[in-house]
Order: sequence, then C-alpha cells, then structure tokens
Amino acid sequence: MTASTSKLILAATLLSVTALVVDVANAGARPRSGNSVHRTTTHTGPQGKTSTRVHDRTVTDNGFNSSTSMTGPNGKTASREQTGAYDASTGTWTRNATSTGPNGKTASTNAVVQKTDDGYTRDVTRTGPNGKTATSSAEVVKTENGYTRDVARTGPNGNTTTTSASGNYDAATGTYTQERTKTLPNGQTSTTTHIVTKTPAQP
Repeated sequence: MTASTSKLILAATLLSVTALVVDVANAGARPRSGNSVHRTTTHTGPQGKTSTRVHDRTVTDNGFNSSTSMTGPNGKTASREQTGAYDASTGTWTRNATSTGPNGKTASTNAVVQKTDDGYTRDVTRTGPNGKTATSSAEVVKTENGYTRDVARTGPNGNTTTTSASGNYDAATGTYTQERTKTLPNGQTSTTTHIVTKTPAQP
C-alpha cells in the first residue's frame, strides 16, 4: 500500500470524526436569511407516466427551513419538512424533520449535536408512524493521534445495542489501527480490527 493511500485513509477517518464539529463551529459564518433555493425535478418513464419532486430551502438567521414534496406516477404525494437551528451561545445544533406519507401518517426525527472541547455528542430520537420511538446517543472525542467513539442505540422494543470504536495512528511505525466492539442486547459481542501500515514509515 502506498504512502498516499494510507494518508487518504487516515484523513477520511479523521474527517468523519470532526465533520460535525466543524459544521457546528462554522455555522455562524454561513450566509444569513434571504438566501433561498427552489428546485423542481420531473421524471417521465417509458410509458409516459411522470413523477415530480419539489424542494424549497431557505436560510434563516441561525439555520434553515426546507420542504420537499414528491408526487408519484399514481398521483399520491409524500412530503418532508425540516428545520435546523444553531445556538451559538451553547454550541448546539438542532435539527427537526417530519415526513408525511401518502396515507397521511407521519414520522419525525429530532437530532441534537452538542460541541464539546474535544469533540461532540449527538442525540437522535426517531418516532415512527405507529408512535413508537428509537433513540441513539453518541459521543466522539478527538485524541492526540486519532479518536474514540461510543454509540448506544435503543430500538422501539427497548433493546439496546452499543458500539465502542477507536482509531489511532502511530507515526513511528506508519501504522493506523482502527478497532470496533459491538455489544448486542443479549450481551454477545463482536470485535473488528483494521490495520493499515505505511511503508516506509514517515514521522
């Protein structure tokens, strides 16, 4: 494996850890209210039947509002409404989304990302059209040479699955090690280790 390939793998992993942190931190620098996008997409199939998708997005003082509607060839319509807001005083990004199906039933998602000194936390609650909820809670921490990530997911039945992961780059040996342990609701665990070595090592 070439040195450039190893660098790309390491960079991609670290970017996945820090992307939300950067996104939240830079929220204050984004364009403010008054910017909007309207997009209409029409697809016509081989039998002449059409489907359309209409999307509107508006930037607010501290986030965005968006709405999307989709109409299928049978004339049935589904829609999705989203809002996002950043609280600069607390470093918190909140997103809410509500989807409505052709039958009128709705599902919703609430996600809160909290910036921390060395990473972020993320809490997500999803409520299905039957009223049952599923949650996930994650904590990501940037370390000196990589990251740690702990995630807990609880399904509508109350069962919880946890995942603990870490990534570390040893500059002396040119080795990047990624480990992940998953624990199922019944207590059974599985572990995955991924090791990439760069030759020759470059400090």
